[in-house]
Amino acid sequence: TFLLNALSSYGQRALVGLSALVLTPILFRTLGTDGFGTWSVMFTLTTVFSMLEVGFSLGTTKFIAQHRAENRRQEMEATLGASVVLMMGLGLVALAVSVAIALFASGLAAAGDEEAFRAGMIILGGAYCLRLPFVAYGSALAGYQRYDLYNLGQAVTVISSTVGAIAVVAAGGGVLGVAIAYAVAFVAGGIGYAFLLRRLDSNLRLVSRGADRSVHRRVLGFSSFTLLADSMMFVGARFDTVVIAALRNAAAAAPFAAANKLQTGIQTLTLPVINLMLPMVSELEARGMRETVIERLLLASRVTLQVTAP
Repeated sequence: TFLLNALSSYGQRALVGLSALVLTPILFRTLGTDGFGTWSVMFTLTTVFSMLEVGFSLGTTKFIAQHRAENRRQEMEATLGASVVLMMGLGLVALAVSVAIALFASGLAAAGDEEAFRAGMIILGGAYCLRLPFVAYGSALAGYQRYDLYNLGQAVTVISSTVGAIAVVAAGGGVLGVAIAYAVAFVAGGIGYAFLLRRLDSNLRLVSRGADRSVHRRVLGFSSFTLLADSMMFVGARFDTVVIAALRNAAAAAPFAAANKLQTGIQTLTLPVINLMLPMVSELEARGMRETVIERLLLASRVTLQVTAP
């Protein structure tokens, strides 16, 4: 299971890289410098939403794995229901932020693309508002330690966004058309999580009748810490370059940015293994298998060392 999960995670990351290699030159040529720059800003802003999605959903993964190991079916369903509600609230926040950016930050767009930028940001925000409740089901797949199915849901988003964007620009859709294609892909990937979870466990209630407030507080508490940790990692990895450019200039930041790309690339190679640890350790801890936890930590340490040392 560990090997299958790791290979599927590496495969999903390879698919993302392949998508970027194929799509970037096509969008650059068809949208032009201004259009591509505008879309790049929009895509970067949605990357922040993706960080919120991943960081906040880890609480669901942790508790689903724990309750599943303890054979506490009712608590699993309550956790899933609470997660859907909390992710729905996070989706509304994403929509509000997108609308605010559309209304007050259209200056980020290139001249002539302001209207497309405003409409595109609102559409992308609406897509994330629809997608995020479904992400709870993807988190449950990870809690079941079925990262192969979770990554399949991710692949739906990557493939549909790539194919949709190419089709749109080929038809002359422009920046707004690309935003619509990505919005559709975001929602489709979220729905895919629900479908895959239903196929995995047909008896699991996907829509809870309501969870106790303590369940909401437990999921919210753990998810808030994981979101904080991921946010700080994002700030540490991305904002040093901005600070250097602000204090000196962009040219002074360039050498650091280039070196930081190498570090980020190496880190990316280890994440498919590291990300598997949370549900695995949660399940083993719930079963009282402390020695196995130590064995898994040693295994993950060896794998990441073998990946990074070359």
